[in-house]
Parts: sequence; structure tokens; C-alpha cells
Amino acid sequence: MKRLLLLAFLTINSNFLVADSEGPVLSNFIVSPSTIDVSEGDVTITFFIDATDETGVTTTYRPQINNAATNAGGPAANNWELVSGTTQDGTWQATMTIPSTQGTSDWYLYSQSFEDIWTNSAALETDNTGGAENGGLTVLAANSDTSPPVLSNLTVT
Repeated sequence: MKRLLLLAFLTINSNFLVADSEGPVLSNFIVSPSTIDVSEGDVTITFFIDATDETGVTTTYRPQINNAATNAGGPAANNWELVSGTTQDGTWQATMTIPSTQGTSDWYLYSQSFEDIWTNSAALETDNTGGAENGGLTVLAANSDTSPPVLSNLTVT
């Protein structure tokens, strides 16, 4: 009888001990607005992403933008916040302010990692050619200087 009870206990409780091996599923990663003009001042953009996970999302990292021409990162974003649904099936949002000093440029989006309780993770990235037409961000600036500095009279001694 003791063996039967122990077997029943282990069978029932083993369902709670099995680790989930899949990371969250991420979809619908967008930024709004996707084209901005910083000629008149700083502009705040908002990222949105949907995440589903059987055990729930427990950890997120700030999204980022990367310059399509140089791959350099952009300004820091705020942390992701759950804005609708649950940690098992919800929509997350984060904001970032693009400064007025940013020149005309195309950027692609990177979600950074979303993790579940087992530290399984997933991330999404838009097309790295960047720009609004490729799911990323286009920054316009009326008086933008897009030329690098010109070096002259370089001497080596």
C-alpha cells in the first residue's frame, strides 16, 4: 500500500517538476510612429510586442534600435511593461526618446531577450536594412549633417 501511495504521489507531483524547455514566443514587434522628424525637437517612440509562454514571462530586457548603416546602438529605452493580457499571453510596451540631435537615418529594431521561469529566452529583430519600410524606424532631420568629418594635414612622426 505504501508503494502505491508513493507512486501516486510521484506521478501527480512530477507534472510540477518538469522544466519547460521552450522560450517565449514573440510576435507583432512594431514601433510607433515608424517615421519621425526630429527637426523641431526630441520625439518619443513606443515599441509594442506580443509574448506568449506556458509558464509566463518573468524577465525582460530593454529594447534597442541599431543604425542600419553603422550597426551602432541608439539611445536607451525604458523597460518593457505588460500593458494588456497576462504574462502567459500579453502585449508589452516600452518607450524611447530620440533626441533632436539625431541626424537623418534608418534603424532596425531589436527586442532584447524575454525569459520565462526556466530562463529560456527569445528575442526578435526586424530586417537589418532598417527604416520604416522594413519594419524599423526612419528618422528625418531637416538640417541633418550626414557626412563624416574630413581629415586633412595628417602627419606621422
